[in-house]
Amino acid sequence: GVRWLGGRWKGCHDYTTNVAEDMFRIDEDNLGEMVVVPETTLRSLLPEGLAGHGRTVAERANGFCTLQREATKSVQDWMWARREAGFPFPSGPEGTFLVDGLEGAGKSHVMNQAVMWARSQGWLTLYVNDAGSLIFEGDRIRPSAVVDGCYDQLDHKFEDGPALLMLENLAEVHGSMLGAIPCKRDFRTSWGFESAASNPVSIRDLLESGIAASGRGCAPEAFYHVRQEVNLVTEVPVLIAVDGYSAFCAPCAFVDMEAVDVTKPHKKYPPMPSSRLTTVRALELEDDGCHSLVNGVYLISREHTHKNVFFDQRFGSVFPTENVVEVPPLAFNESRSLVRSVASRTDYNPHIDPDGDGGEITDRTIAYIQLTTGGIPKEVWHYVERLI
Repeated sequence: GVRWLGGRWKGCHDYTTNVAEDMFRIDEDNLGEMVVVPETTLRSLLPEGLAGHGRTVAERANGFCTLQREATKSVQDWMWARREAGFPFPSGPEGTFLVDGLEGAGKSHVMNQAVMWARSQGWLTLYVNDAGSLIFEGDRIRPSAVVDGCYDQLDHKFEDGPALLMLENLAEVHGSMLGAIPCKRDFRTSWGFESAASNPVSIRDLLESGIAASGRGCAPEAFYHVRQEVNLVTEVPVLIAVDGYSAFCAPCAFVDMEAVDVTKPHKKYPPMPSSRLTTVRALELEDDGCHSLVNGVYLISREHTHKNVFFDQRFGSVFPTENVVEVPPLAFNESRSLVRSVASRTDYNPHIDPDGDGGEITDRTIAYIQLTTGGIPKEVWHYVERLI
């Protein structure tokens, strides 16, 4: 059952109401606390699956626990302020928020929480929980039917590649909402089959047509049109979130077709820029950090890998300081909440004694773990994993 975007959840249902509002909203009273997200809620809000290391934690800890951190509160406060202000300067870099931080600091955790909170608040949210995986999806490419110079990713199992799964995720989490939002563009598709897509009434018509034609290679075109319609949505606030956005700025897994000389099949050719993949082109920001949403915002995080070189070359310092949050290492009270919550939800082995306290999770144990790991959440989890 493992599919693209991190182990796709099964049995999801439409979820566009505010039933989990209090669970995900962070304020001064619950900072540093752990909140357990019920499995049904998690699957409803994140059909794409958890981003980053959270997948492993959720599997081993018998459920997903969210740590209420200041960085996530900053994202929520910024999104709330933008919504209350009516999304001023919608297309400028001020409409994009960047989550930064060291590797393993918890950037993906912030992204997961922000997306769950937005969806619980009724935002139309398009979430890419692993940009690095997206640019390597598919086993072949073909010229795009809708974007000159771009290429669709195709897969031997799912002919329509990652675009089909993007459509399915949107249909599962926002199907009813999109059924009530009319298409605002007057277009006719070039698809060679009879469907509602020949004259779509709602955005859901586009979704369903692309999904229904799976195996015919129509999903990339459908996803591109859906993405263009999302730009014009005014009925609800819109969030596009991309975890590991740096990958979009780096080369992808496919050869640059424009550089290929068919008379020299054994020559080594350079990889193609990821921005020439149709799905990436539909999702990416402009070089100046701007986007085309008239009633929404972008939320991105960047990887601390070699791909950051490409990210910095493309964007430099275009994002305003107030639109950037750096996720810091865990404070002592946050480490304590994390360790005790994980230990209480797993088969903790009290016979393992890391610091001479008889296996008890005392403040001395927490201090020892904090010193050993530097407070980096990923390293804290790896350490606690030894006790399970």
